[in-house]
Amino acid sequence: MSKLITCLSICLLVNVSAFAEISYGNQRLDHALYPKHTPRLVVAGEIREIKGRMYDDRELSFDVEQVVLGDPALAHTSITVPTAAFDWPEHVVCHAVGSFCILVLDEKMLLSVAPATKGNCRVATDQVGALRILEEGIINVLRSETSANRQRAMLLQLAPILRRENISSITPFLKAEDQWVRRAALAALIYSTEGDEYVRLAASDIKGFFADESVTECLKGQKGLSLACEPVGKFIENYFFLESQSWRWGSRWNDEEASKHLRIWKAILSTGEIPDESARLIEGTK
Repeated sequence: MSKLITCLSICLLVNVSAFAEISYGNQRLDHALYPKHTPRLVVAGEIREIKGRMYDDRELSFDVEQVVLGDPALAHTSITVPTAAFDWPEHVVCHAVGSFCILVLDEKMLLSVAPATKGNCRVATDQVGALRILEEGIINVLRSETSANRQRAMLLQLAPILRRENISSITPFLKAEDQWVRRAALAALIYSTEGDEYVRLAASDIKGFFADESVTECLKGQKGLSLACEPVGKFIENYFFLESQSWRWGSRWNDEEASKHLRIWKAILSTGEIPDESARLIEGTK
């Protein structure tokens, strides 16, 4: 009996620990501010204080400089934001006192964090307008950013919301020294324009990536892409529209996004650059 009790106690502790460490990441901005969802609160300001620990009672005190969307009475006040289960996007915004950023909240639940600069935030009347302000904010910060990791993270956050009229701010990154920065810029340009030039560049990159022996070895015997394979996970995070689950009923965001992702993939396939085996891996087919 004592052994049974001990075993049950260990299982309970493991399960509680596993549950306590469940976290969620930074949402795509176009998902966090999806127009058909209830209105979100979007605030720009500075982290004043960080308390507690992740998976436990972590929270931050946030000095609101500007309410981009939501209750204007919150401007020039301090709000408390629980972040215990939120996997803070360190490469997007430093999780530190003094960091200036924009928070997207569903009531008190933190959905997304985006970079911004002081004094440059405007007021939006709806969630589409808030996305435009976030787009401008990320571009402004990106112009002066020198870290390759941060450039890549910001480009990927910008990718789903970048408007065609702002692509000139992104095209210089196609010549970056870091290949992952180049890839992130290319993903943003493809998603914004679906232009043939960018599609061809991506097709060539995809072909080269799956020809790499370390990648083929990692994927040996797989029916589809194993995101647990580190280089593949990073590659699909970058070319997020190649995630085949985003095309499929039951796991896609909505019909419009699924159609766009699939349209981009078909355009890449039409270049004739992608070997059949690589195509099957991406599509998760035999």
